[in-house]
Amino acid sequence: MNEEPGTTPGRAWANELCARLEQRSKQFSFWEAAYEDSLGRTWWVVWDRWGCTRNGIKKKMQSALNYYLETPIPGQEESQ
Repeated sequence: MNEEPGTTPGRAWANELCARLEQRSKQFSFWEAAYEDSLGRTWWVVWDRWGCTRNGIKKKMQSALNYYLETPIPGQEESQ
């Protein structure tokens, strides 16, 4: 695998994971993962309806998670 100059193992992990999720986009509506590299940095990947979000966008990730927690699942709304 040829990495871009300056690509870290964590960034390579995030890029590979996003590529795999994009290939299987129909199977997932929301998915997240974290990876801690040898320097103690945490790399995040979130897959949602807007695509794949990589590291450092914690605010967007929290916003997406809140959206999913607050939005009823179609067909599973509470019966009155």
